[in-house]
Amino acid sequence: MLHSDRIAPLISSPALSSTNAVSTVAKFGDSLLLTFTVSDSTVPVMLFNTDIQPTSLTHGSENAWTASLSVTNTVPAEGAVSYTVSLVDGAGNSRTCTTCGSGDVRVGRFTAVRIDSASMSM
Repeated sequence: MLHSDRIAPLISSPALSSTNAVSTVAKFGDSLLLTFTVSDSTVPVMLFNTDIQPTSLTHGSENAWTASLSVTNTVPAEGAVSYTVSLVDGAGNSRTCTTCGSGDVRVGRFTAVRIDSASMSM
């Protein structure tokens, strides 16, 4: 009897964070990090905000992955960060996860303002 694989690969424990001291905020020079585990030994396709490929996609131990994106002056756009992880196994079964895990990161463009206390009078 021949059995075919009809089970789609699983994406487990996706968690989004930032390298900023406040892990829910990202600004220029920070990195966005998405960690997740997959059930099959397949290479995931990963995008931030629907169309931005990660700066790096690193395979860790077992089937653990980390996607990283460096925040620039323009990428990604200000606001909430979303992500999509897609998998297709050797049998052609597929699964897509769109912002389906933990973590909430917002990108902001911050401008430093210098206040000269010597010129202030009361």
